[in-house]
Amino acid sequence: MPPIVVLILVVGLVAMVPLIRNQLRDRRLRKGIEQHFAERFGPPPVPGAGGPLDLSVPADRLTHELAETGRGRGFLSGKGRPRTREIGAELELINGKQQMLEAHEYVRAELGVSAARELEAAWDGIGTWRG
Repeated sequence: MPPIVVLILVVGLVAMVPLIRNQLRDRRLRKGIEQHFAERFGPPPVPGAGGPLDLSVPADRLTHELAETGRGRGFLSGKGRPRTREIGAELELINGKQQMLEAHEYVRAELGVSAARELEAAWDGIGTWRG
């Protein structure tokens, strides 16, 4: 191999050392932060899991029905929208906007961001909810 090619390879490798070092440091830092939060608050939620619902609790039953409505008809469809708004109003009566936010978070975890955004629009004007 010609000496110039060897020189270029060595210079390239030397230039990559700081990048590799930074990546390793960032990984260690991220792992440390994740460990800190896991120790303090428990393990992070599994994406798509949405957390367990206790169907004997009225708010959880409504949240489950809401997710099923989103899976089936959609929140803004002709048949889905009225029931979605009814569920939102019932959740708002149970514990105000906080209960609505918990149901919204469950829907986001179960069905994804676009479904959660659709739910926001469907609930616009219920209590203090602004979608």
